[in-house]
Amino acid sequence: MTKDYQAALSGTKFDDFGGVLAITAGVTDLSSFSKDEEKRKYFKVERSSTAPSASTWSSDAVKRRKVEHQANEVVRERDWELRHHIKRHKLWDYTVASGTLQREIRDDLSWEGEGNLKAAAWAGGLEAKGEVRFGNNHRRSGHLPCLWVGGQEQGLETAVAYTTWGALYIAVNEETPVGSYLPVDDDGKLSFREDVALDSPRRPVRHIESTRCPHMSSIMYHEASHRIILTSRQPVNHFGLHLFSPPRSRGTEGAWILGEAANHQNLSFFRLWGDGHVGLNTCKPAPPSLPHLICAVGTSSGLVSVSTDESVSLLTSHNPYRSNQSRGHTPYHQHTRDPRDVFDLDFHSTNPNILFSGGRQPRVWIKDTRTPTSEPCRHIAHPSSAARLRAISENQLLVCGPQSAMAIYDVRFFPTSSHDDNGTPPRRPRPGPLLKFPEYVNGAHLDVGFDVSRELGIAAAAQDDGTVGLFSLATGRRLPCPAMEARGKMGTPIKSLMFQTVPGENSQSLFVGEGLWLRKYSFGTRELDA
Repeated sequence: MTKDYQAALSGTKFDDFGGVLAITAGVTDLSSFSKDEEKRKYFKVERSSTAPSASTWSSDAVKRRKVEHQANEVVRERDWELRHHIKRHKLWDYTVASGTLQREIRDDLSWEGEGNLKAAAWAGGLEAKGEVRFGNNHRRSGHLPCLWVGGQEQGLETAVAYTTWGALYIAVNEETPVGSYLPVDDDGKLSFREDVALDSPRRPVRHIESTRCPHMSSIMYHEASHRIILTSRQPVNHFGLHLFSPPRSRGTEGAWILGEAANHQNLSFFRLWGDGHVGLNTCKPAPPSLPHLICAVGTSSGLVSVSTDESVSLLTSHNPYRSNQSRGHTPYHQHTRDPRDVFDLDFHSTNPNILFSGGRQPRVWIKDTRTPTSEPCRHIAHPSSAARLRAISENQLLVCGPQSAMAIYDVRFFPTSSHDDNGTPPRRPRPGPLLKFPEYVNGAHLDVGFDVSRELGIAAAAQDDGTVGLFSLATGRRLPCPAMEARGKMGTPIKSLMFQTVPGENSQSLFVGEGLWLRKYSFGTRELDA
């Protein structure tokens, strides 16, 4: 070690980690140095009169940072001392009261704002309002496979003035439709009585229809033609679509006679495909603005329309899905130009000529029913299979499926075409979702219950563990709902649920098919002790 180096070390200071703070060559006064906290180094402080104006090592800059640091330390110490003094007021535990207050005192509304206050209040005030049992098979596992509930939207009412009711059609053994009246009392609870006439809607009787539909996949109602529509998932050999009309009591529009259906029709799809490998997964009744159409049908080979003259037509090209089909021998466009194995579909809310569909492919499809069958469908990508979808507004579409993928898309960002002139997919940025639902949980199930209430701004979706989640369409957050949480976990996902307004009530109720029971949940109050 040289003498010069020993002399330098004689004035060296070290920090707590053994690092050199500054080599002062015998000078022990560090007043002319300042420490950079980020770099953990000392630097020489220069007079402001000689240092550049924008320099960080000038004496004025060092003093300014020191004053700011001391002020921040004072604020930080005060926040630490007051950390236990700030408490959440109990008012915020009440959705309506807190939301109303927040609307009055804030200009920018958060998730308790206008778009979500009604939904949160309805979910928080939901109560169980009775149930109806279908069947006595205690060994039967699983949940009701499909259902349709009719009420105020269909103008239903009894011929007599004692009760109000809705009508329910539901498949118990996936072959025979069974009907039941849903009478309610003044509190909105389902109410049945044995001491009434045999033909009274209040008697707890299930009405079996004579129609048979093997492997029933969906039940819908076409209001214009007054027909119940049944679809069969069984591969089509003869008939896949079944229609019947419940008779009305003595010509009264709002009173149906269940169990005595007339005008049975069975429509065959065999001539469309010429084979028996196609099943019908679901259907969507046509809106009143399409008087020539009964419904659109989602099949395992694309989309089909059913006209009022009972004729069936292809909306997309025939391309049936095969689980063992080799993708290596099929051109790319054959997999992407049209939907296959469609699980759900819906009409555009303002333009009924536009049809949305989703299925096994990880895409959401849009089809203009006025275009030729050979015209490819437009589509956007979805993270998983599109098991369920609903058009929630003029420009928004809600889609959910496996891999816990639930999102809202803006239909205006659908590509104008699926392919260029050469038949290859165009290269363009993929449009992303407007809103995601991170609390939706569905790992791998396709046949799950799902419905949307535009009136309430709520989406009800069955989840993996058998629970039913209520989600806000405004924020994507799951809404707290003690009534649904009290159900517990059923183990397997609910397959059928539906929003409907029961005649005589002011808001929609949620009907859930749980086991062999149909349970009604409505906004209300708990029973009060006398």
